[in-house]
Amino acid sequence: MGSWFDDNVRRFVGDGCTTLFWFDNWVGERPLRLQFPRLFDLAIIKEYTVEKVERLGWEVGGGGWEWRRQLLAWGEESVRECFEELHNIVLQVDVTDKWRWLLDHVHGYSVRESYRFITNSGAQVDRSLVNDVWHRLIPEKVSLLVWPRGTHSFFKVIWVACVWVIWKDRNDRIFNNTENNPLVLIEKVKLFSFL
Repeated sequence: MGSWFDDNVRRFVGDGCTTLFWFDNWVGERPLRLQFPRLFDLAIIKEYTVEKVERLGWEVGGGGWEWRRQLLAWGEESVRECFEELHNIVLQVDVTDKWRWLLDHVHGYSVRESYRFITNSGAQVDRSLVNDVWHRLIPEKVSLLVWPRGTHSFFKVIWVACVWVIWKDRNDRIFNNTENNPLVLIEKVKLFSFL
């Protein structure tokens, strides 16, 4: 569907415990994996939360950076650039991370506002998808209920994301002796469902 959804949702970090450092769009205009793709490729653990990377140290040479191999000069420069994005970030201990819909800060996400944005903004989206989901003769709420049931792909994506996240968490528990917060697992399922 293009990037219209990603462009209009941001992760606002409080304590950083449920925001994924590389995957979530929480600093800058894009997720860090897209801002620094070569660093992302070299990162050993890609599923760290913001809180974990900050706690281990995201300054240059800090423990939050674990690489598959020693960085070359370009990699060291990329880490410095990334740190420039991060050095003013202060985590707020008793504040939960939240998703924020940028098109409506007051009420948050709604199907109505998404439809209005897609149909009126000129955003590049697959028009057949818009017409399938929001057929003009069918009320929007009915259309959204029927559409996933008709294709079942929506539920398959969620199912696969759940299985993948549980499998990865199981492996982390067995092989790395680590344990993830259940809220982080839920956020990972949401993330992988929309990628």
